[in-house]
Amino acid sequence: MAPGFVLIALLVAEVLLLAGLASSFLHLGQKMRAWRAVLMWRTSWMSREVIVLPAFIGLVGLWWLALARCTRRPWPPVAAGWSLAPWCLWYCTAMIYACLRFIEEWAHPLTIANFTLIGLASGLLLACALAALAGDTGMVAARPAPPRCAPWRPGLARLVSFAATPGSATGPRCKAPPASAHGWCRSPWACRRAVQHARVLSRCQRRR
Repeated sequence: MAPGFVLIALLVAEVLLLAGLASSFLHLGQKMRAWRAVLMWRTSWMSREVIVLPAFIGLVGLWWLALARCTRRPWPPVAAGWSLAPWCLWYCTAMIYACLRFIEEWAHPLTIANFTLIGLASGLLLACALAALAGDTGMVAARPAPPRCAPWRPGLARLVSFAATPGSATGPRCKAPPASAHGWCRSPWACRRAVQHARVLSRCQRRR
């Protein structure tokens, strides 16, 4: 693979990572206190994600700098960190949802597999698109699947045959609208969760 193509791919990855980091500030009420998101790293998966994402951005930048300075391979610590950082980032992001035990559809090992596969598929799709634009047909050329993958095909076919619904994605299984008497928003479980959440918010307001 040409070094020029790798430089462009790393630059695109860096821009997308920085855009994702910047977009995370949009939902914050007080953006000047964003640094406090890392304080709960011992118990919060979101805080761990906030730590891993900038580290990954820095490693991608160091790799781009190494290639830009005509270094064929990045420094071993940078290469090792860059290899582990995306897996840690996907795991932290998936655990934000998988740790919600009261939503059975999210508290499942396949949640981690789903985020990991989405990350791999989206990265490969972007790499193939960049290769096609650069005229590198070796990456986008169709290749037959190896014979050892044949036993997995029936299982994969059954896995993708499951139809996803809004209820399976968000957790509530109730088919009634939220405003009805039997809706999810008026269930005893939702009321208890709302009260607990209101108490946590009130304690946070008093601490400020």
